[in-house]
Amino acid sequence: MNHESSLMKIFRLLGFKRFYWSLRRLHVPVNSKALVLEVGAGGNPYPMANAMLDALEETVERNEQTLVKDRPLILGLVEDLPFKDKAFDFVIASHVLEHTDNPDKFLKGTSIYY
Repeated sequence: MNHESSLMKIFRLLGFKRFYWSLRRLHVPVNSKALVLEVGAGGNPYPMANAMLDALEETVERNEQTLVKDRPLILGLVEDLPFKDKAFDFVIASHVLEHTDNPDKFLKGTSIYY
């Protein structure tokens, strides 16, 4: 599995950390046919996510961004995922672990998918 695109490698080698960091949103290390769930996508989902899981429709933690609803959206918590095991090929959970009351259960929930 390739965790970096070619462009990401170039920016990393040149020391352009800001550009490298921005490119991670465009590179998800799965093929284009993979089923990808994003947890806590909020108002800025990853382009590669096929489905999104979010805890709430309205929250102040989204920094005044409106919840994006341009693909299947399920309201729920990672700690109690409403999906069968191995339903997704890849799970994106970026900047959401700090919002859970139960980090251990959160991590166990996402690890069953890959």
